[in-house]
Amino acid sequence: MICCERERNVYMDLKRQNYFSGAPMELVDGYSRMVQTGPFLFCGGTTSVQPDGSMVAEGDSYGQVKYVLEKLIKIIEKAGGTKEDVYSVKIYATPKFDVKEGLLAYSEFFKDVKPLLNCITIQKLTRPAQLVEIEMNAIAGCSKGLKWEGISMERTNYLSGLSIEEEVGYSRMVKIGPFIYLGGLSSELLDGTVYGKDDACIQSKYIYRKQFQWLAKAGAAPEDIVKVKKYITEKNMRTWRNSKDLEDLPRKSAVFSSAIVEKLRHPDAMVQTEIFAIEGCGKNKIRESWGNIDFRKEPGKTQNHGWADIVKTGPFLYGGTMRSLDEEGVVVGIGDSERQESYVVKSFTDLMNEMGFKPEEMVKFKAYYTADFDSLYGETETPFYERIYKPVKPLYTGVYVSRVGTKSEIFEMEMMAVKGCANE
Repeated sequence: MICCERERNVYMDLKRQNYFSGAPMELVDGYSRMVQTGPFLFCGGTTSVQPDGSMVAEGDSYGQVKYVLEKLIKIIEKAGGTKEDVYSVKIYATPKFDVKEGLLAYSEFFKDVKPLLNCITIQKLTRPAQLVEIEMNAIAGCSKGLKWEGISMERTNYLSGLSIEEEVGYSRMVKIGPFIYLGGLSSELLDGTVYGKDDACIQSKYIYRKQFQWLAKAGAAPEDIVKVKKYITEKNMRTWRNSKDLEDLPRKSAVFSSAIVEKLRHPDAMVQTEIFAIEGCGKNKIRESWGNIDFRKEPGKTQNHGWADIVKTGPFLYGGTMRSLDEEGVVVGIGDSERQESYVVKSFTDLMNEMGFKPEEMVKFKAYYTADFDSLYGETETPFYERIYKPVKPLYTGVYVSRVGTKSEIFEMEMMAVKGCANE
């Protein structure tokens, strides 16, 4: 069995290529616009700022979305992908964003493709004139019968029946080979009302039950969940934190991250949840459909709330929300953004090392800041990210939210790495 497992993981074609858009801060701060590892294309958060620092379509939601999508699709095409290979689009929007106009621009590109789409309202972006920041993910060739490492990467879109899905052009779930991506799901019903109105706990449990049903349609079970991402509005945060999630959730073998946002699409929605799963990865048996790769999950340390800090599945490593708390639960670097950021980035680096990963295999960070993050950045020493990751240039998406953790916390982060992608 050991020999078989080694053979399954030795031939993976995950060569890495970093792509840049020409924005000066990419080289100054040390991050990429897109990272390619094999057929997997990950685009970091992108706004309508041009390489010369000027902005396109100031105050124009339609114009900014159109510009950013065109920009990201062009980069995906450079890597051999097409817009038909895009499986996920995430829009972080400010309160001034015109959702109707922005989604009109989105539909012009993706109405027939129907990737996942999630539009989240956050507190702000770096400049007041910026209305949106967009992330995008694709698997090059998945729209054309891709075969990768002996795996049939056939794509299937799943819709729930909500009329807006057809009108705008997005799916509720996308399955590509064994990979299952469940888009942001609230407790909105087909008639437009929200189940569990005014109760975040009821909404959360309803969402999980629905997502388990979706997973079953794709041939997966709750134990196959790798990552759970939850968005919740600030006014309902306490209600949700005092609630208990379903017992069926595989906490010890999955990672969890959350973000406190300004609002969700439906005014009565308090909670929205995304799930990533790999069919069969929660079981002990290797599947023939996995081709050359062993996707059985290997969780790292478990956090005090029961979820794993980090989980490896095949060549992929996922880290849930990491906060600037020491082993005693005390906030590190109170009032100092740089210290909190460096503490979190180093903590992830240490966990990666324990799982057999190198910094050069880091693909993306996603950070959540409070509004005063920039003004509290001390730079008393060279930041850990700059010393270790600036040469690597992973994706680095930063999102300003209402709050993170306790009132003394300024920063939290999640991550992803890919084994074997480092350019030697």
